[in-house]
Amino acid sequence: MVNKEDILFKDYELSQQSAQHHDTLVWTTTSIFSVVIGALLIELIKLYHNCNQEDVLLGMVSLFGIILSLTVLYFVVGFRCYKNKNYNHCNEIKKVILTQQSQLYEELKNKYNFELFNSNNNCKAGQWKLFVILFFLISCLFLLMFYLFTQNVILTAILFVALVFFSFLLYDEGHKNAN
Repeated sequence: MVNKEDILFKDYELSQQSAQHHDTLVWTTTSIFSVVIGALLIELIKLYHNCNQEDVLLGMVSLFGIILSLTVLYFVVGFRCYKNKNYNHCNEIKKVILTQQSQLYEELKNKYNFELFNSNNNCKAGQWKLFVILFFLISCLFLLMFYLFTQNVILTAILFVALVFFSFLLYDEGHKNAN
């Protein structure tokens, strides 16, 4: 027969593993997309130096770079949400344990190193802001390349407004999920 403490241990362990998995996904996704985005940006800059006229196809490739940059933010927001939900669940389990038995709490603390999972474990707002700003600036570089390839001021301005809107939207969503 399984007792309540065993269920709490297992629940805590599974939540912790899931949170760590989603944290790994955040960094893996960011790394892979960053390499692709960087390679794409370098190739566009090389092509721009070899191109003497407007090139709509290369402008479309620049748009693809913007979409990739926003996609990184979108995935990271989702993974952070799941990670933080699991860490918050771990904190709830700790509260239950604290109110039930201090001996069980000490055992769990020693076994799973609670100091790593306190209530302030979420990504700091400053880190999230920096992350969003970085990918916003990368998107702006792609937007600049789009303008250089197409010479279309109006469409570039519209895309800039959309880029700002979606960046703020993703920032806000990620900031909400951090708490």
